Amino acid sequence: MMTLYQTRKPYSLFLKLSTLFCALLVAGAGGVFTLNMKNRLEAQQELMAERTATRAQDKAHVFNTWVGELVKSAQPIVQADLVRLYVMETNKSTDGQLPDTYAAHTAYLSRTLEELQQRTGLRTAMLLGVNARVSVAASASVATFNPQSMVYLSRALQIRQPMLGGAIVASGRTYIEVFVPIDNLDAEHPAAVGTLYLQADATDVLNAFSGADNNNEASYLSFRAIDTGAWYRVGNGKIAPLRDEPMGAELAGEGDSRLFRKAQAIPNSTFVVVHETPYIWAMRDFRRYETLYMWLLAIQVVAASAAFMGLLWYGLSRRDKQRVRHLGQMTDALIKAIEVRDEYLAGHHERFAKLAVDVGQELGLKRFDRSTLFYAAKLSGIGRIFIPKKIVNKKGTLTAEERQTVEQHVEHTMQVLEQVDFELPIKQVIRQMHERADGSGYPNKLTVGDIDIRAQILGVCDVFCAMTRPRMYRNALPAEEVLNRLHTSRDKFSPLVVDALIKVYKRSLEKTR
Repeated sequence: MMTLYQTRKPYSLFLKLSTLFCALLVAGAGGVFTLNMKNRLEAQQELMAERTATRAQDKAHVFNTWVGELVKSAQPIVQADLVRLYVMETNKSTDGQLPDTYAAHTAYLSRTLEELQQRTGLRTAMLLGVNARVSVAASASVATFNPQSMVYLSRALQIRQPMLGGAIVASGRTYIEVFVPIDNLDAEHPAAVGTLYLQADATDVLNAFSGADNNNEASYLSFRAIDTGAWYRVGNGKIAPLRDEPMGAELAGEGDSRLFRKAQAIPNSTFVVVHETPYIWAMRDFRRYETLYMWLLAIQVVAASAAFMGLLWYGLSRRDKQRVRHLGQMTDALIKAIEVRDEYLAGHHERFAKLAVDVGQELGLKRFDRSTLFYAAKLSGIGRIFIPKKIVNKKGTLTAEERQTVEQHVEHTMQVLEQVDFELPIKQVIRQMHERADGSGYPNKLTVGDIDIRAQILGVCDVFCAMTRPRMYRNALPAEEVLNRLHTSRDKFSPLVVDALIKVYKRSLEKTR
């Protein structure tokens, strides 16, 4: 095998350039396909978000119509002068006793409420004063006023508009509290003097819209408890707490459990109508291309790697500065292909490679070793392309199984680079860069005496570059804090390398002043 710096024969150069052209052609075609798939994916996500919002609006309209009809049926009662005078007199009474003039109308008002109750399927109908004192109730009412709903009554009196309270489940039926304000008779200074309190049976309307639109989509009613702020789901004869706030992001959850979600608020209440569409179902047409997409992306990486190595060999053999500059451009193209799946890695490999070379120079490494550091840092992330995207973008802590999957990226990198004939010990250094001095690293649990110094440099610089930039699951840490952590973790990281990194960092600060 010829040395890395030996001039190539003409026919060898022709073959290398032909290979380079083919590699660029494959990488370009794969790039066009990848961009097209990305655009189609974003368009489909936007379409599903709009569709989910439309479904939520439709279901909310059904519920609002039901509430509107209920309030409309109550208007003749709350607008009747007798009812308004009766409630006002109740407010004046300190012992609950009314003058004979009004007491004579109690039975009549009770029958009126009972007719409303029978006509609209109410569980309870009663007139309440400003302090929630019951003026009169339908004789068939099976429940009394819920004291915990006093805050809703107060709000209805304040805004002088119908207000929805909480939800109640009884005997497998779901009831919604409704407060319809009753005004005084003063046209110049109107004020609410009480409310018509209803517990309306919402079971049928909830069944009508909370059932699935198909086997995957679903809508439901939810409300927020004013006293605790907790969210609850209403339906199927029960009230169940929700883990997530339904008013959050339009794309909620993680991985295959993600949902397109839209919550439509119900006026004058804490209720919302929620519509959810499972992401895995909504994007089902794209999942069939996922394997093909991954293979084409991997082919892009390999093709770009081949093009990169072709330019590397040619550039080093001719010692041509212009060719070396082109080599750097090809390296950047390769890194972009690697980092396209994780926006948080943008620019990581460039910073990583430059820092590793600076630390190597601080330690007095020769050009051969610094070249190894540079290209090993650039190529070290290739294997991450095979890590499932749901793990790459996970916000929380990884499980033991997920962490094991992530650690396999080293083997994936070795498999991709297996057929590439480097004249620099790039593969050896990449394989060892995640090992730690105390044996806690991976993949082979090597200890300090068995780890190449160049791999130790990459390990320290990789940690520094990663921790000083934000990730999905955390914010960026200050450089000084990261350096301090590395300094206090000398059982894992080489003190010699850490000290060299600190010197390089301090020198860079002085240059920026």
